[in-house]
Amino acid sequence: MNAVLAVLTGCLPLQAAEQLPVLRASSPIVDILDGHNLRKGYWTVDPAAKLDVYYAQRSTRPRRVTFRTDIDALSFDVQPGQSYDFLVSLDGKECPTRISTLRESCRRSGAGEIPMHLGRDGKLHIQGRINDSDELDLLFDVGADTLVLYPSARSKKARLALDGTVMNSGMGGIQERATSNENRLRIGDLAWDHEQVMSIETQSDDADGIVGFNVFEDKVVEFDYGRALLTVHDALPAAHDGFTRAELHFEGALPHVEASVSDGKSSLHGWFAFDTGYNGSVYLAREFGTRENFQDGLVHLAANRSRGVGKDTIEGAFVLLPELTLGASVLHQVPICIETAAEGAHHQTNLLGMDVLERFDMLLDFQANEVWWKPNQAFEAPFEKRYGIRAGGALLAGLALCLGLGGIFVWKRRRRAA
Repeated sequence: MNAVLAVLTGCLPLQAAEQLPVLRASSPIVDILDGHNLRKGYWTVDPAAKLDVYYAQRSTRPRRVTFRTDIDALSFDVQPGQSYDFLVSLDGKECPTRISTLRESCRRSGAGEIPMHLGRDGKLHIQGRINDSDELDLLFDVGADTLVLYPSARSKKARLALDGTVMNSGMGGIQERATSNENRLRIGDLAWDHEQVMSIETQSDDADGIVGFNVFEDKVVEFDYGRALLTVHDALPAAHDGFTRAELHFEGALPHVEASVSDGKSSLHGWFAFDTGYNGSVYLAREFGTRENFQDGLVHLAANRSRGVGKDTIEGAFVLLPELTLGASVLHQVPICIETAAEGAHHQTNLLGMDVLERFDMLLDFQANEVWWKPNQAFEAPFEKRYGIRAGGALLAGLALCLGLGGIFVWKRRRRAA
C-alpha cells in the first residue's frame, strides 16, 4: 500500500486526542527522516508507553521531520523549542507519541577547545560537569547518541532526579534504564541546558560517564591528536589543507563512513560506524564478515567474547587483516575482530574503533554529513606493538585477556514518560 504523506505545523495539545493526527502502522519498526538525516529502523512503537518522546536533532533552523511506517507516513514542519503530538495506530492500538525540539545547541563563551586524552582503556576521555557536580571523567563516544552517568559519578556530586525510563538497545541486547531530564552539562567553555541523562547502575567503563555525539550534532567537531584537543566549530574551518573528504552516512542514529577490507586477494566494501567508545581497531558484524567466506584465508589470532549494553555476550575471533582502506589511506596488518557464532546474540553494525581512528586527524561535519581526515603522526605505528603480535602473525600470550572482553556500546535513544 502506498504511504499517504501528511504535513502539519505547530504545537498540538496531547489532551485533545480526537484532534491529533494519526499515523497507521502494522509493524512497530519506524524510519525517521530528521531534516537531511534518515534514521532507518531507529524508532520502535511501544504500546505500553504512556507517551513516547522522540527528541529531534538539534538545529537553530526550521525543518521537516517525517515518521515512516510500513504503510503510512506523517510529516511535521518543526521549529526549535516546540513539541508536536500525534498518535501511532499499531494494529488498532493508539500509541501517544511526541516529537520534541526542546534540545538546544550549546552556548559558548570561548573557542570551544576541549582537552582530550586516550585513557588506559584506549578510549577517548574528556572532562565535564553535570548540574553542580565536581569535574567528571567522561568518555566522548561517537558510537553513542545519549548522555550517560555511571555509579562513580555519585561520589563526585552528580545528582540526578530520575523521572523516566529508556529502552537502551545495543550490543548484547536491550535493557530498560532510568533517565533524568532537565540537566545542565558543561564541557570546557560550552554549556547545554535541558539535557536527558541515562543512569546505568553497573560500572562498566573506566570513567564516570559517556557523552554521545548528539550534543554536537549541529556542529563541526575537530580531532587534533598532536595537540590533544577537540575543537567544536560552528562551521567548517576554511583552512583544512591536506584533508580528504568522505561522505558521512547515518544508519539508525549513528554516523558511518565507507571503507573496504581486503584479504590480499579480494575486497569487501561497506559502511562502518565511527565508535570512539570501542578500543579495538575494526569490528566486522557476522553478516558482513562471513560474506564470500572472507575470513577463511585470514590468520587466526585468538577467540573473543564481547559484551555491550545487554547481558548477552557475542562470540568472535581476532584475525589479522592484510589491508584496511579508508579513502586514499591504506593500513596494513590490522588485527580485527569478526563475529563467528552462527546463533545467539549478534551485532548488526561494522565498527571503526580507536586503534584506527587515533591515526587520523579529523573534522566530523554533522551539518553537511561529511568527514574530512588525514593521517597523523601515529598512522605508521605498527599494530604489532600494541597487540603483541610477532611479525609473522603469531600471537604472544595475553591478547585474548586484554581485548577479549572489550565492551562496544551503541545507544538507541528512546524515552517513556514517567
